[in-house]
Amino acid sequence: MSEKHDDLKRLFEGAKRLEMSEALKQRILQLARDHDGAMKNQKRRRAISIRTMLASAAGVAASVALAVTAWQYGAAHPRPNAGVSHATVHLEPGSVQAAQPAPGVFGLQEAPVSVTGMKIEKNAAGMDSTIQTTVTNIGNTPLQARSVIGVLGYTQQPGEDLLSSSDWIGFVNGPSQTLNPGDCITWSFQPIGVPTDAKGQWVGQPKLTFFTTNLVTPSQADKLLTLADGVTLQDVTVVPRKRWDTGQSFEVTATLENDGSKPVSLSNLMSIIWFAANPSASWTDANAERFLDHLTPAAGGSNVVQPGSSVKVVFPSMIGSAKPNFLQWQVHVAVIRHTW
Repeated sequence: MSEKHDDLKRLFEGAKRLEMSEALKQRILQLARDHDGAMKNQKRRRAISIRTMLASAAGVAASVALAVTAWQYGAAHPRPNAGVSHATVHLEPGSVQAAQPAPGVFGLQEAPVSVTGMKIEKNAAGMDSTIQTTVTNIGNTPLQARSVIGVLGYTQQPGEDLLSSSDWIGFVNGPSQTLNPGDCITWSFQPIGVPTDAKGQWVGQPKLTFFTTNLVTPSQADKLLTLADGVTLQDVTVVPRKRWDTGQSFEVTATLENDGSKPVSLSNLMSIIWFAANPSASWTDANAERFLDHLTPAAGGSNVVQPGSSVKVVFPSMIGSAKPNFLQWQVHVAVIRHTW
């Protein structure tokens, strides 16, 4: 081992304030060795900061975040329990489903919010820009932006199912102002990432439904999101792209493995991706940054994964809020069926 690695090892051994396993220490040392090898071939890269590594390890008790070109989250963890198909690369298996009232499913209740009069507004260039709608609190308790989860989808026909028939689908937060029981407001918001045609018009008809952030049992649920069985995700990587005043873009890649006995079509699956400062936070947590997206095979990959095979999947051009450093939070990915 080189002098650099000896120094690095002594530094980690002396950092007694960190509570980490021996496997994690070895993971950190291996990442440093890999980076050191890359430095020999790319002299222009800056030397890795030991201080940054220590800060990341202190803030993430079961992971390492190296801010070089991308934040990579290793997959050296036991397989998830049977029937729970997700990559929680910063968590011990079972920690995500502990937030679920029933294993293998997310039970959602519709929020007491009426959404009517939805219409699309254009910008000065004549392109679709914002959605305006009337929102009413028809319940008995005040509603805040982070106490509800909006699911916005674009379907070809107004009556089609929001989840299974949407050409594009994503999460939105509720109105920024508190809605007391009976309050009715006109609310405008700008959905980001909706595909457009050659004229800049959004493709499809928008449909918006709000759910509460509290997961419930299947018997209490209005809708169920079911985790896909027989598949797991490994090697989840988050790559920051661009940042501006009101948001930032990034890309997520992963390797999907078919552990079952039948071929799996990516068209029948979706993923919930969320970032949370709290290691045990579910995607419904009020402070989580959450995204809903289809699974797309990387260039050259197949849309159908045979038993025992794997394929690299990509979630390109994802756009999130301008919240500082949320991409450095723990990333979680749950693979769900493309139907309620």
